[in-house]
Amino acid sequence: MRSEIFRRLAEAIFRESLLLAIKPDARISLHLDKQKDWERETRTACRALVESARADGRMPSEDDLAKLAQRINSFYHARLPRAGLAYFAEGVRESVQMLRWWGPSQPPDVLTSADVQAIKIAEVVTSAMESTCQGMSLVTAATFPRPQRPYALVTKVLHFLFPSSFPIYDWQVTQSINAVALCAYSTRVELRPFRKTLVSATGGSGYREGIVDFYRLLWMHTTSDQHDRLRENAASLSHYMDCWITVHDLIDKLLWIADGNLEILICPG
Repeated sequence: MRSEIFRRLAEAIFRESLLLAIKPDARISLHLDKQKDWERETRTACRALVESARADGRMPSEDDLAKLAQRINSFYHARLPRAGLAYFAEGVRESVQMLRWWGPSQPPDVLTSADVQAIKIAEVVTSAMESTCQGMSLVTAATFPRPQRPYALVTKVLHFLFPSSFPIYDWQVTQSINAVALCAYSTRVELRPFRKTLVSATGGSGYREGIVDFYRLLWMHTTSDQHDRLRENAASLSHYMDCWITVHDLIDKLLWIADGNLEILICPG
């Protein structure tokens, strides 16, 4: 049953990511098309930042990462105060470097990652959050009365930098993951990692089991033919958007668009 549910989700992602010339009401393609300029500029800048770091053999500057974070922060209304941008940039920079993922190593593809790799992906997210919060705590209480853990923003920035490695967390994605899990699993033990309260815990404690593992399970339970067709759609959209679009982006976009709506998430069997 669970494989059937994940395969139907993959079919929905495929259907909704067809080019608009083929399916004019394809939800993922429509969503990307509406913000085409922002997506192209942001994704191109992120890819250039990572490639430059690898070519030069050094981390990106905190200033460059802070500018990127502010761009994403503003677009998604993530509400990280400007006073926290430098701490945020430092947290992301150092957490990625901890595993030498700016170079020479590269972060794993989350879809095919082994357990130990999945743990490392989640550790980068929690480490970046902790570092940001520690820095923000140094600011006076008058400036920062109640520092927020930038869970969603950390995953968004890391995703744009490394789109094949870091799935995005936000509330809409949580709603969709929970809805699919309720269809795919029947016992409390199986469902526990995908409970909304755990996935959305602000410390990121549910990120690995609730989000990273959800992506891995989707890939594990779907067929090689589905994988190929999703890659083809991602390549077609990359050409149309003139920037790098991955299968991971297609998954994220449908989870966000659906916001828990099973009529969108599960393609009729």
